Amino acid sequence: MEEKKVARFVRKMKGLSDAALFRCAPLMACEKYGGKGNDYIPSETEYVIVSSAVGCLDKLPQTYIFPCDATGKITDWGQLRGSFSGGFNHEKALNNAGYDIVAQ
Repeated sequence: MEEKKVARFVRKMKGLSDAALFRCAPLMACEKYGGKGNDYIPSETEYVIVSSAVGCLDKLPQTYIFPCDATGKITDWGQLRGSFSGGFNHEKALNNAGYDIVAQ
């Protein structure tokens, strides 16, 4: 039986328009840039920032998921699976990534 994936809300992020810190269990899969050509290294992250904003180029609403540390410092600016364009919705982004939001 597959383990249920949950993202626990930790807190809203100060200074960011609509961003929140979540703790994922099990760890969320991500890829980190390896620095050699276009190599990416498979990785996992326990914490993520989910951020909603209007895109700079296309001016469309977007919701992104980024890996971060326990303090909310983003560790890689590559969007994680679940990020989407066309709306502002943290829950939808995490659901797209296979996670359900639960209270801390």
